[in-house]
Amino acid sequence: DDAFENYEEALRVRSNILGEDHPSCAICFHNIGNIHFAYEEYSVALEHYTESLSLRISAMGRNHPSVAMTLNSIGTAHAYRNSYDEALLFHERALLIWREIMGQNASHPAIAETLFHIGVVLKKKVQLNEAIEYFIGKER
Repeated sequence: DDAFENYEEALRVRSNILGEDHPSCAICFHNIGNIHFAYEEYSVALEHYTESLSLRISAMGRNHPSVAMTLNSIGTAHAYRNSYDEALLFHERALLIWREIMGQNASHPAIAETLFHIGVVLKKKVQLNEAIEYFIGKER
């Protein structure tokens, strides 16, 4: 509860001083979303992640690492709600951003993490052959 209250206070202070559209407010929204996610409040987490995403896109553009990170968080929250098709859409968008930033054939932990997320969702959808391809990094 202290973490939640501290992030809420940080959001209020940053909004008042820097403005509601400042990228640091996006960080607060994302972190508040993380707390709700940890409490298994996935719908509320999604609301905060979505607000974070909107602010990050406005401030940094669509192809920024912070946007990709938030897309992965949204995808994971959808997966925990058993909304697997939605989850895939967000993880795949994140993967496109990472690949655009790092290169199509780049090896990077962010790409590996996103491939893993996609593999987990495909496994949940019982698309096991496709899931394996993502787990080993040889997706189509």
